[in-house]
Amino acid sequence: MSDYSVTLSTTEPNNYVGLIKLRQGDVASQSIQATITANGQLFNFDHLSVFFNAVLPNGNVVRDKVTEVDYANSKLNYIVADSFLQEVAQVTAWFSFENDGKIIDSTKNFQYSVIAGWKECIPQGNYIYELSEIQREIDEIIGNKDFSELILKMDSIKTEYNYINQVKVDKTELNKTNEEIWQLESKTSTLDNKVSSLSSGAPKAVSQVSSMTDKTKNYVYTGSESGYTPGNWYYWNGSAWASGGVYQSQGISNGSIAPNKINTIYNLFVDSKQTPGKYISGYDTTTLLPILSDSSSQFVSVINLPKRGSIDIFLNTATVGQVMIILDASGKVVGDYPRLNFTGSDVSNKKYSWLTPFSNHYSLDIEGLLKQFPSAYKIILSVMNTDANIFYVNAFGAFSVDDFYWLKNPIVGRNYLYPFFDGVKPIYTWGDNKDKPIPFLLKAIQDIKLFGVDRNNKFALTIIRRNDDTSNITDLDIYQVTETSLISSVGRFYQTNYIPKNSIETLDLTSQQTGEIIGYITVNWDNIPNGALATSLGWNQAGLDSSVISYGDITPKVHLLPINKIYAVTGHEMNIYYKNLMYGAVNDVEVSGTGTIGQQLTERLRINATTTGTYNYTLNVIDKNVDFPLLASQSISVKVVDAASANSGMSKKVMFIGDSITDRNFYEPEVNNLFTGDSMSIQLVGSRGSGSNLHEGRAGWGTSDFVYSQSFNGIDNALFNPSSSTFDFSYYVAQKGIIPDVIIIMLGTNDTWRTHAGTTSSDNIQFMVNSIKSYNPNIKIGIALNIPPALSYDASGEQNTFINPLVNRKKLLQIPEGIFNTFSNKETNGIYIVPVTTNIDTENNFQTTTENLNSRNTTQVQRVIDPIHPALPGYQQIADSMYAFLKNLVF
Repeated sequence: MSDYSVTLSTTEPNNYVGLIKLRQGDVASQSIQATITANGQLFNFDHLSVFFNAVLPNGNVVRDKVTEVDYANSKLNYIVADSFLQEVAQVTAWFSFENDGKIIDSTKNFQYSVIAGWKECIPQGNYIYELSEIQREIDEIIGNKDFSELILKMDSIKTEYNYINQVKVDKTELNKTNEEIWQLESKTSTLDNKVSSLSSGAPKAVSQVSSMTDKTKNYVYTGSESGYTPGNWYYWNGSAWASGGVYQSQGISNGSIAPNKINTIYNLFVDSKQTPGKYISGYDTTTLLPILSDSSSQFVSVINLPKRGSIDIFLNTATVGQVMIILDASGKVVGDYPRLNFTGSDVSNKKYSWLTPFSNHYSLDIEGLLKQFPSAYKIILSVMNTDANIFYVNAFGAFSVDDFYWLKNPIVGRNYLYPFFDGVKPIYTWGDNKDKPIPFLLKAIQDIKLFGVDRNNKFALTIIRRNDDTSNITDLDIYQVTETSLISSVGRFYQTNYIPKNSIETLDLTSQQTGEIIGYITVNWDNIPNGALATSLGWNQAGLDSSVISYGDITPKVHLLPINKIYAVTGHEMNIYYKNLMYGAVNDVEVSGTGTIGQQLTERLRINATTTGTYNYTLNVIDKNVDFPLLASQSISVKVVDAASANSGMSKKVMFIGDSITDRNFYEPEVNNLFTGDSMSIQLVGSRGSGSNLHEGRAGWGTSDFVYSQSFNGIDNALFNPSSSTFDFSYYVAQKGIIPDVIIIMLGTNDTWRTHAGTTSSDNIQFMVNSIKSYNPNIKIGIALNIPPALSYDASGEQNTFINPLVNRKKLLQIPEGIFNTFSNKETNGIYIVPVTTNIDTENNFQTTTENLNSRNTTQVQRVIDPIHPALPGYQQIADSMYAFLKNLVF
């Protein structure tokens, strides 16, 4: 069995999957096991059908349904069918995610190699159908009374049957195909009767209303009676014959409408870059750039491709020398020199499946072209001078704002930010207002400030989104641009389920490359309603008007978490790891703290208290590069209690609610160990775990799963009331008989990729807290701030996620930051912050493996292999934080 484990992305430009070699004839023994990601996180494709697709060297597309899917972990396993191994060659493939036949999303392309095996004459075709699938589709077709698709599918199988009869094949395979055809014909034996019972698709012409006798049919009226219009078609509306308008009996043939008669298309040729007196004579095999040679009868035109739909190229097909080459964004030839001579055999032999010739033009299917040449960005054409007046390149089916970014120059001379092209307006993309314009979005941005950028460059606000789809994404993206193209993202505000704190806010712009804060953007949310979307907006001097953009010095930016209290116990070490409290340019700063407790080390403040009391410590973050200016500061109080006397003689029941950090049951035994022999005793309670190490942890769960899911990942939710379909602590107590004195909730890590639509981590935890307090307001509740990820870049690489650790760190620290802002200062209500975040060594206490330094150096090094789950010492530090909190509680 050959298993290939890969990580594929729906968003990243390239998928590196290593070398995949599949041998012809190895039946059911070769599989591709894929983990699907999007934007560096697990991709949620719940309830979607998954298909494996490939483009064979002969141009055919083969696809097969993937049946082994682990939706909870975004994984799938596909055993490669024979149909994907038809030719010994390198094959381009991808997985698509579909709903009712509509493609919702797909991974980026990757390649596998087919090597020769024992089997000959593997069946060819565009789709290998399973009988069960055909039977399902038959039922749908009969219900719709449209049999054209079924007839095509029957023809497809019969074609396969005839092919197999003509070649040397295994007899078993031939019998299998025969049996499938016989079964299919048996299942459809009544189709003739069903078809004959349907009325003709064309309305019947009548000259008198009295001839309209069948109220289930439509009629075309040709008479002159009062109240009826000749030439209109009529239908029965339940009480009378109603006109449906003029009946159009003649179809429109391909290419029969001139471009100047259509006002919904745009001639891309008008705005194309044209070079007169040249023609395409080939390309340089070293630079991959087209070679243009002199010509008195031709000129060259370069046209950017839309992202979807099709383009039609109108030209004189009888003229020799009209050539097209496909280029990437840098102007280099893509693939295997895809060159088309429109008047030669390239067209007549159907060299490319995405090119269709008509009487006076050629149609290019953009999606088909991009599947074969994913890096295609533009086309370059040689055109005869005599064709200049009839030459059109029209865009069809490109329906969203971002599809038209190359068409027109943006309006200039605005005294406020106007990043839109003339005639292109921002729209809602979902909800009740879908596809409607949002005119007031134009004045939403009030100020933008960028740090450390070249002021000679041009910049544009290319994306404005606010909860514009079911993922509730809010996105404001600044790009460096030229007058004709995007270069790269400079800074971005991007958050899921973002809820503004004020109607006008100044937000951080963060570099997607480094995770550092590189500027700010001031937004008036009153002008960006839910569902708003505007993408790929204008980007020359009007892209960001000088009145709204300003520049700053190159200064590293860091953001400090607002944690202001930690707990400690005499005789037990407690720590404040500096980088656990910050995100942004953490590698460009130093810490210079002041206080009345602890020993300041390079990476942390170490606290080994010997006396009780409340102490103060101020964390100062400074720029280590230039003159050590103060960048940020945070005051933290340290409350120390005596190990021997704190809560002496008390016995309390404690419940931990959490995700895999809790479910793995590593910190719970250490909590019990810390209380062994202590003056205070505890009992861990819950419906999961074993022995004395009980809990309510569930691996992979986010806050919304505890509130809204009856089960997930194969684990039932004991805290879920099926009657109310929500978290219900009273129901839990009634069912389990477990009544804790203290509940500590440590959730949020999984919310970076899993959350209930329209909710935040804080919303969901607040729901849980309200339910617990409704049952018994005297239960003490600790809200434990989840731990940061490992500092090492190795952790992301080991898991093949290829995400920026700084960016991931920011996402994982914004969760506890939001939770802290919601639940701080509520101790009078019996709700406390448990600052687990501060006390874990993210540099040394995560899981590692030992390996050679590289293939040429056998020196052994330690590399982190899991960025989320710590090693045992890390879990023990979590237990230290839980112990200190419980000892500090006042009952």
